[in-house]
Amino acid sequence: MNKALWELSNTYRRFVTLRRFLGIIGIMIKFLFRVLLSKIWGKRRNRVGSRGGIGALVRRLIEELGPTFIKFGQILSTRAECPEALKKEMEKLQEQVPPFSYKDVEDIIEEELAAPVEELFVSFDKEPLAAASLGQVHKAVLRQGRSRRKKVAVKIQRPDIESIIEVDLSLLDFLALLIDKLFPRIRSSHLPDIVDAFGTSLRREIDYILEGRNADKIAKNFKNDDTVYIPKVYWDYTSKRVLVEELIEGIRINDFKAMDRAGLDKYEIALNVTRAYLKMIHEDGFLQADPHPGNLYVLEDNVIAVLDFGMIERIEDKQLDMLGDLILAFDSNDPIRLTKELMRMHTGERDEVDVEKLELEMGTFIDRHFVDGKMPLGQRGVGHIMDDLTKTVFGYGVRLPRHMVLVFKTYLYVEILANQLYPGFNVYDMFDPHLKRLGRKRLRNKADVLGLTEPKDFLLDLADSAAEAVDFIKDLPRQATAIMNKIERGEMEFNVKSNNNNHAAWAIAVVVITALLVIIILKI
Repeated sequence: MNKALWELSNTYRRFVTLRRFLGIIGIMIKFLFRVLLSKIWGKRRNRVGSRGGIGALVRRLIEELGPTFIKFGQILSTRAECPEALKKEMEKLQEQVPPFSYKDVEDIIEEELAAPVEELFVSFDKEPLAAASLGQVHKAVLRQGRSRRKKVAVKIQRPDIESIIEVDLSLLDFLALLIDKLFPRIRSSHLPDIVDAFGTSLRREIDYILEGRNADKIAKNFKNDDTVYIPKVYWDYTSKRVLVEELIEGIRINDFKAMDRAGLDKYEIALNVTRAYLKMIHEDGFLQADPHPGNLYVLEDNVIAVLDFGMIERIEDKQLDMLGDLILAFDSNDPIRLTKELMRMHTGERDEVDVEKLELEMGTFIDRHFVDGKMPLGQRGVGHIMDDLTKTVFGYGVRLPRHMVLVFKTYLYVEILANQLYPGFNVYDMFDPHLKRLGRKRLRNKADVLGLTEPKDFLLDLADSAAEAVDFIKDLPRQATAIMNKIERGEMEFNVKSNNNNHAAWAIAVVVITALLVIIILKI
């Protein structure tokens, strides 16, 4: 694809889009042919999720369609709308693709950083450490003067990937709108909205400057935490398509045998990784939303190194409060309270949900996961509970926000990982400090009504109010005399219009009448 023509020519863009569309049609025809053969031969049953079944064929279809569709399939795997068996196939989607050529690597680096590879790096491995659908990573040694040479990981974007993604997103938009119109039954899934949110997320992911800023922000959030390490970004060598950061040489977090050989404490590792992700969610509201083993390494002293900040989820204070309230509702074992919190999160219309039936289902849900108000040891797992909750409430019409579903998936992944590291690890109890922090925040907010959380500001406000009160009292005799004279001459009227829906008018009337009584008393 010619990048210059893509940016300058609408005709060329239409040609590329049409060519890609025809390519997709060809891949789809092959897929339908495979499905037909599987039925005719009878070697595979038409049962989604079975070995070699339709679900596996769909997964292979998506892998063949390329990076945009692979990413979209991964997003679908987090959605409650996706059938469970198909979801398992979507979770298997791999981004293991052949690396692009070293010549392309050299060209992109020189184009982006205005210097050839040999001038920027003392050494540069031609074979990548890893290759994915959006880019690949090479090991190198950065040239920073004779005495300062740093091992770095150089992430380079795939050639033309931005243009390819834009073509695919335009096709996905068209297909989503078409499906939404042709199939009313799935309209409630809001497929066009899902595609729109996905497009926004994917465009951010291919902007390496934004990824670097995300890394810096998370590093700042953990600057006082010596159990978490975030690699340094070298900004003089980073652009939108090239990211250069400190090379992390540790043990992948799922390489348990290597941890044992290194004498690391797997309980401490489970503790550190769980605490790190709960902090990102509940304290910072800034979450690295792709916590798979390739992005998590273990360093000396059980320190967790977090990599890859292309997928970030921001969680606003209001959303954090709702999340905390939802967990507290679980803790209370109150189905009505739990239903209320779910309805606060619901992104659709209220009349889409039968609240009474949902309350009954939440009662059953609590009974299934709790015994005498406590979660049994064998069922400990807030991630599993939240994952089950997402599936359950979807059947009653509740639409949870995408960011909340991602948070629940993060709970689930961290919980599974922690229990692989140390069987029986209790993630649920680690929510306690975050819930206490929420309680303290509530108390502070109530105290803020009087300004008591900031004594200095409170005293200044009090002084200002006192000064205003003194001026008011000094001026009372004159104001009272003027008002009484108007009343005696019949020059003052009070017109208060009221109805059942206008309580404000009554309130004003009461205030005015009370003020007049005070003035009359002072006059007397």
